[in-house]
Amino acid sequence: MQNLKARHFITGCFLLAISVISIVYFFVFKETLYHGGFQRNFRSDFLSDRKIANIGFNSYYIAGLTRSRIYLGNVTAPTHLLSLSHNLDNTDTIRLAFPKGSKLARPRLMIYIDSINIYGWENVTPSVLTGRMTDRSLEYYTLEPRHLFSTPVILSPATLVVKSYDSLVGRSVFSKIRLDGSAEDKKADVLETQIDGYFCTDGFLTGDSKNVRMAYIYYYRNQFVCLDSNLNLLYSSHTIDTVSTAHIKVSGLAADNSQRLSSPPMMVNRRGAMNSDWIFIQSGLKSDNEDLNQFGSSSVIDVYSAGKGKYQFSFYIPDIDGQKILYFNFNERMLFVIIDHYLVTYRIKHPQVIAGSLLQQ
Repeated sequence: MQNLKARHFITGCFLLAISVISIVYFFVFKETLYHGGFQRNFRSDFLSDRKIANIGFNSYYIAGLTRSRIYLGNVTAPTHLLSLSHNLDNTDTIRLAFPKGSKLARPRLMIYIDSINIYGWENVTPSVLTGRMTDRSLEYYTLEPRHLFSTPVILSPATLVVKSYDSLVGRSVFSKIRLDGSAEDKKADVLETQIDGYFCTDGFLTGDSKNVRMAYIYYYRNQFVCLDSNLNLLYSSHTIDTVSTAHIKVSGLAADNSQRLSSPPMMVNRRGAMNSDWIFIQSGLKSDNEDLNQFGSSSVIDVYSAGKGKYQFSFYIPDIDGQKILYFNFNERMLFVIIDHYLVTYRIKHPQVIAGSLLQQ
């Protein structure tokens, strides 16, 4: 009798454990499973020659690309940069000299590098730094508090574009800021408000330096817009999923009249990058024609034409040790990815595709 009770107890515990695992599994994947209604066109031959370098820490991010090198910034050590060759066989460290007396929120400082210039910004004070790679010393500019902004797009050493919240109009706007103090340009009618004008328009900017244009990709809905250097709308397009409205809940805080998200939002577009031909967007949603295990063990990148924002194809970046992409960027011939404390590079196998032979404008 006691053995029978023990077997029943063990069976009950087993069934309870299975139920708990199933519930957790459902809530983890419900966002990606619930919103289907679309399919992806995968290209398994797009990437080749994967190389991996252990960079030691998961606090690195991609600060910039040149023709021969990739630069990594570090969120915990903002004066420290790591420089690697594209083949990952040559590594160098760089130390930046910050201006004395600058009141920077250093834990929030991000660095960007092009071929000859260095830029830095943090959106707490807010401040911008500019300098040259030759001497690695930076000049310091303090912006007005209304310019609390997300990651900017650098147009020139003295001009940047930011997205910030304008309390006068009650919505997010794009601003073209000139560090010489001359008048700024502002566009309040580009971003489409759906709920609150702030969280519902949250997203990220990425730029095409060759054609001096930029894309803004919404986090919580299937939409992105492309702007020229004067903040004029070139086009508005949609990602291939079906989430046209942001699934967010916003609540107010009585103490300071601010707002916050009252529940975790459904992330549609996680991150992205742009060059003169393509826009790469990492999606958070599973399509109808994907295997669940493949989706769960990889990050999916959807590719759109930069010219008009039309969908082209998709590809996977496999996880490493169960970890997914933290950052990525690409040029005409290579893709660079940071996963945990690894830097991963891929050759884009068919560079003639980028030249336009398969590109749907």
